[in-house]
Amino acid sequence: MAPARSRCVVRVLKHAPPRAQIGAGEAPRSLALRMRGNAPVLLLCAASIVAPAQALRRHDPVTDQLTSNIRPKTSLIETISVSGSAFGILFAADKVVDRPEFSLSFALPTKRIDMLADCVNRSVTLYSHGDALDAEDLSRLRRLDASFKFAQVPMEVCTAGRLLRHAMILLARAPLGVPLVRERRQARGRFQCLVKGKAAVATWTDSRGSDRMELTVGEDKNPNYGCMGRCAAGCATPSMRWTQACLNHDLCSYMNADGGTADPIDNNCADEFLAACDDYLFDTCDSFVFVEAARVPASATTGSAPVAA
Repeated sequence: MAPARSRCVVRVLKHAPPRAQIGAGEAPRSLALRMRGNAPVLLLCAASIVAPAQALRRHDPVTDQLTSNIRPKTSLIETISVSGSAFGILFAADKVVDRPEFSLSFALPTKRIDMLADCVNRSVTLYSHGDALDAEDLSRLRRLDASFKFAQVPMEVCTAGRLLRHAMILLARAPLGVPLVRERRQARGRFQCLVKGKAAVATWTDSRGSDRMELTVGEDKNPNYGCMGRCAAGCATPSMRWTQACLNHDLCSYMNADGGTADPIDNNCADEFLAACDDYLFDTCDSFVFVEAARVPASATTGSAPVAA
């Protein structure tokens, strides 16, 4: 059989993502960014017979009809490739050929979110192609997340089904009205996790400035905000991973939600959301860090609970 010929689709983005370094031998990939002067170019290379996530990357949700081989799967137990659709969202994840990476894509009715999970550096690249998510987009993503709440996923962290499930959890908490851009990062070293029941200090920045709050990891702020610091959806799922980045995002979301409800639709916590991406997708712990309450600076504020309008 003759080898499948590859083709590349080049699209110039209206909004410039940050510069991403592409090393030798990295060009034939599902997602690569090259900067030429000030013009960001998204280079999409895929074989004529493409994997689901690559097919989504070639789909323009605004003007094109999706004709690629998106398979209508709903099980997340797959390890190499999985795809499906629900609530107007086409979603897919598949392993990048000959690389320890997985490409993930979510095609909403008028927007697309692409992610690249680097299993060696345990880091996530994220682009919404200059588009900000609106309330309807977030509603769809949250319904998608809820529909897979009890889905069975592979035990191994770096697999298509598990990464896709954690990406759903992450995107259901995306900020309103903010384009999502997170560039490739180098190896971050060991993952340090917090310990449930121990003291910690959450820090965040919002429209009121920088703030911090001392609390106990895993505490409940109210019925809608429980298990603070947990990198997962609420308290019901089996994940026991608690990190500083997830704690910061939880507190920021709680403090900026309307009355502390379970609907944190705001644009104040975008930095905390992006900082927590790695922690949500790669749910592993290499070591644990303890913060004694006595070591919390006396100047640390306790914050003020949000008040409903």
